[in-house]
Amino acid sequence: MSQFQSAIRKGLFLAIGLLGTATGYYGTKQIQDAGATNDWPTTDGKIVTSEMQPATKESPERPFVRFEYSLRGTIYRSSQYRQGVAGTTLSKSAAEELIKKYPLGAQVQVHYDPYNPGNSVIEGGDPTLGYLLCSVAVILFGTGAVLALRSRKKKLRVPSV
Repeated sequence: MSQFQSAIRKGLFLAIGLLGTATGYYGTKQIQDAGATNDWPTTDGKIVTSEMQPATKESPERPFVRFEYSLRGTIYRSSQYRQGVAGTTLSKSAAEELIKKYPLGAQVQVHYDPYNPGNSVIEGGDPTLGYLLCSVAVILFGTGAVLALRSRKKKLRVPSV
C-alpha cells in the first residue's frame, strides 16, 4: 500500500470517527433535553395562535401554535410546542391534528426551564431523534472498526513463496 493510500485510509478513519462522535454527542444531548422537559416546573398558559401557515418557497405548509404564560409578572411567549422538533416537518394530517389539539384560546400546562423561563414547551420532549442519531453513531463507529480491521488484515498478509 502506498503512503498516499495509507494517508487516505487514516483520514477516512479519522473522519468517520469524528462524525460518529459528533452524531453521538448530539443524539445524547437530544435525549437528555427531551427528558429534562418532563421534569421542569409547570404553570398555566393559553394558546394565542393556532393556524396552518401557508407554504413558501423555503418551506411547505406547516402548523403554527403559539402560547403565552406569565411568571413573576413577566409574560413569555413561545411557539416551541415540544423540545427537539424545531425544523422538523409534519405530515398534513399530523399538522392538522396538532392544530385541533391546541385550538385558539385553549388553556394549557406549560413546562418551563427553571434556569431560563423563556425556554418552554407544552408537550414533554420526544427522544426519538436522539435515539436515531445515537444509532447512526453506532453504525459509523462499526463501519470505521470494520474498515480498520480489514486494512490491518491486508497489512498482515504474507505472500506465499
